[in-house]
Amino acid sequence: MKKDIFPQSIASGYAFCNRSDERKALRSHIDRINHTVLVAPRRYGKSSLSNQVAGEWESSRRIYNKISLYSAYDEKTALELIAKGVQRAIRKMTSGFNMDEFKALLASLSGIGLNASLTTDGAEFGISFNFDGSGKTAAITLTSLGELLKSMDEMALKEGWNILFEMDEFQQIGGLETGHAIEAQIRDAVQYARATTYIFLGSNRHLLEQMFSDKSRPFYNLCRIIRLERIDASPYRMHLQDAAQIQWRKGLSDEANDQILTLTERHPFYVNALCSRLWAEPQPPTLADILPAWVQVVDEYMPVLRNDFARLSATQKAILSQLAQSPEAYVTGAEFLGRLGRALSTVRDSFGYLKSMDMVYQTDGKWAVMDPCLSFDLRHQR
Repeated sequence: MKKDIFPQSIASGYAFCNRSDERKALRSHIDRINHTVLVAPRRYGKSSLSNQVAGEWESSRRIYNKISLYSAYDEKTALELIAKGVQRAIRKMTSGFNMDEFKALLASLSGIGLNASLTTDGAEFGISFNFDGSGKTAAITLTSLGELLKSMDEMALKEGWNILFEMDEFQQIGGLETGHAIEAQIRDAVQYARATTYIFLGSNRHLLEQMFSDKSRPFYNLCRIIRLERIDASPYRMHLQDAAQIQWRKGLSDEANDQILTLTERHPFYVNALCSRLWAEPQPPTLADILPAWVQVVDEYMPVLRNDFARLSATQKAILSQLAQSPEAYVTGAEFLGRLGRALSTVRDSFGYLKSMDMVYQTDGKWAVMDPCLSFDLRHQR
């Protein structure tokens, strides 16, 4: 069975395209224990980047431990998700422990008020945390979260391990009632980490950046920030040519290559969505094959995009429609306002909302529609 060169989920190995500068920067941050935030719009490949670099970094004494906070709908679920990530790391580090070492570990954990117990799967022992408070000690609570993360780091330092602890959808924490308090607990552990590097990422760029750039928030100026932009055309052309050689032992025509990148506007998700269709064919695509395949991609994803578009105000819709026709450097300039036929204050507020929702982006000094499917659909009024 052939591997998918253009996966719709995590891209790794030869399916991963370029990002050489970002890979180098992230690897340097990990090696120096510089905690990092990966910032990018949805479907730009943040998880693929961290996964690729972590795979290159991970070794016999290095642990890549990732959790998703997508389902963290309240304080309890957030604490459980993080604690389960810590539990996995501790289980890995203690795989060679004897009974006395396990007992010492349990004693240290109970000292910070954690409800941990020794468990066995019949082959080996491990540590298990309880979350319902049914044991002799209290269940994991907000006040013990920072100490739990610090205990994981202290164990790694003592036992000669390094941990890469990734928290995806981290912006979910900020929306919780006790979100700032949870952030403060995590920050307390992050700032003292000596064997653990933390990576934070999420699908809402606006909320994530706010968590790390707002002076009133616990994580202000604590982490390095890597911002992902669209991959340049040159490495993308090379990637598509390499993929063609892998699939068909033939290259693409320059016209076909350029048409793929023009239609998808080099948006990583849609490059893969289009090429996944084209690479399923027995021969390399000709120029005539590409537009019909792209229309199929647009038809597949537009129902959700149309629903999002329908919820916008009239001015927001007008701005996107105009930008789809022609990107604009000055959206509050007299010429653009004249085309919209709307007041400056209304356009400014509407455009601010579109930016916060990652529905527009800046390219070559001009503002354009973020999603190439929506842009294509608005241009052609299908």
